[in-house]
Amino acid sequence: MKIVISDYPDSMMPTHEYEKEVLINGLGNCEVVIHEYDDKKRKDFLEIVKDADAI
Repeated sequence: MKIVISDYPDSMMPTHEYEKEVLINGLGNCEVVIHEYDDKKRKDFLEIVKDADAI
């Protein structure tokens, strides 16, 4: 399972370790990807989320 946490850089928290820990402990073996979204790099975002189970 792949979960992507994404938002604009100025809205992102400094770290997402707690969220990653909660997801992994609750769901078991999953990949948690943190991505700072940039409108100019939308293709990068779409590439990251194309196989995500949750955003």
